[in-house]
Amino acid sequence: MKKWLIPLIVILLYSVSNVGCSNSLPTATPVYIKDVVAYQEGSDGIVVYFVLADRNGEETTASGTVHLKITQDTRSYIYTLYEKTFSVDKSDFHNTTVGSGAFERKRILCSFGRIPYSSFNTYPSGDFPSGDVIVEFTTENGQVLTGSDTILY
Repeated sequence: MKKWLIPLIVILLYSVSNVGCSNSLPTATPVYIKDVVAYQEGSDGIVVYFVLADRNGEETTASGTVHLKITQDTRSYIYTLYEKTFSVDKSDFHNTTVGSGAFERKRILCSFGRIPYSSFNTYPSGDFPSGDVIVEFTTENGQVLTGSDTILY
């Protein structure tokens, strides 16, 4: 047998054995936002991500539009600190591990990354400032899904 034929056969057998195997993420239609997570990252910014779920509660991905609103509640007035609309594609979701120790778990999430306070309309202020991070995800068929988290700045 020729020397080049053995590696070719091995490659072909490996390719055939992996047909149908995929590392792709689920794409079932989302029906709700399972989780919105916001936390302070450094002294001058926050990180925000969200998780979509299908009708069975399984995490999923989807393309659509996301409206992100970050507020501060001063007990007498709610200020909008940051507001932006993004287009999101299924490929913007990532399978990753969050948490540590007993709280470590796998998530399929879409992250806005770190949002510095310098991009806010105004900085959070006052004693123990807090507010809400509100995510509205509009699916390609027009369904609006809403989720939120409370954050201490």
